[in-house]
Amino acid sequence: NRCLHCICARHIPRVRLVKTADKDDIFYITANFLKRRITSEAVFQAYGNDRREVVIVKPEELAAYADSRLIRLTGDTRVWYLEGGSRRLVRSPEVMAKHKLKWEHVSPVNFAEYNSYPAGAPLE
Repeated sequence: NRCLHCICARHIPRVRLVKTADKDDIFYITANFLKRRITSEAVFQAYGNDRREVVIVKPEELAAYADSRLIRLTGDTRVWYLEGGSRRLVRSPEVMAKHKLKWEHVSPVNFAEYNSYPAGAPLE
């Protein structure tokens, strides 16, 4: 299921950083139009982001983006599932299939972001 907002967004230049006017949280919008909260100022800076790039959106617009829950450290092949503020190792393609996770939703992250999520129990 794709939201109408996301389909329309494919026809305009991609916005990478968004937030709502009423909250401080900044979200990264992936190439697949998924959102992931930037965990800290250090992570924000580690990507070379600039606050002038952040676009203010309505809460319902932010809510239209599904969450980005799959990451991998740049240069590593292991995939991690984000849940409850931690990262859980996805042990195999069978686990991906069992949980109906999509390989195209895996986002590469830098070490600062990867390290900002404590390791949790592997996803079974």
